[in-house]
Amino acid sequence: MFGLVATIVNMAVFRLLNLTLPLSETLRFNISQIVAWIVSFFVAFFCNKFFVFKSKSMEAKVLWKEFFGFFTARILSFFVHIGIANLCVLLGLTGDLLIGVQRGGEVLSLITITALLDDISNLLGNVAEIILNYICSK
Repeated sequence: MFGLVATIVNMAVFRLLNLTLPLSETLRFNISQIVAWIVSFFVAFFCNKFFVFKSKSMEAKVLWKEFFGFFTARILSFFVHIGIANLCVLLGLTGDLLIGVQRGGEVLSLITITALLDDISNLLGNVAEIILNYICSK
């Protein structure tokens, strides 16, 4: 359940940054991915700490031990997520989605869903990350 919460946070932060950062497309995409992962990592860490593992200690020694363990388990999945998202970039599966009907050279209707393909590539990375995190947690 908390993996789903972290994924929703990741998708929301990614979308917000990817639509608003005034950077080149590739740089904006990657920075949005990284920042979204960091924010969702902290959401997942604290949700898991308090609700899954029921660890209430905020003592620095305990907190750092838990944090380091959680981080090392998640860092591999981060690189898989980024790798999948960037593979989508290389394959041209990013950017706006244009939906239209063309008849006789004339476009009858056109809908643009801004950065939808970016969101889909991020979602694919999130799915791979969830699967890998599940496997690593076992």
